Amino acid sequence: MYGSLLALALLAPAVHPADQAQCVAEPTVKITTKNVYSSKCVDYCYSLRSPMSVLFGKDCPECGKVRTKTVLLKKTITEEKPGFKCVPGAPCATCETGAHPHR
Repeated sequence: MYGSLLALALLAPAVHPADQAQCVAEPTVKITTKNVYSSKCVDYCYSLRSPMSVLFGKDCPECGKVRTKTVLLKKTITEEKPGFKCVPGAPCATCETGAHPHR
């Protein structure tokens, strides 16, 4: 069984390195976005306008105490980072001319 596989491997056409494409590193820009969250305290006033003041025609509502609420802030940050990506390219120049550096 192994002998027949060896014979098939020997009969298979050999591929010269000049015929194969080479991996080439190309510069790319990787864009990443991330969300950053924080909070902020905001003061606000709440008027104490009762239904009775509306019925009796009070023009000046009473003001309540100052209250504080926490507001969520969301900020989206986009970053561009340089990088490299390996892509198949043309065969190397020394292989195309026939001058192989390892012979």
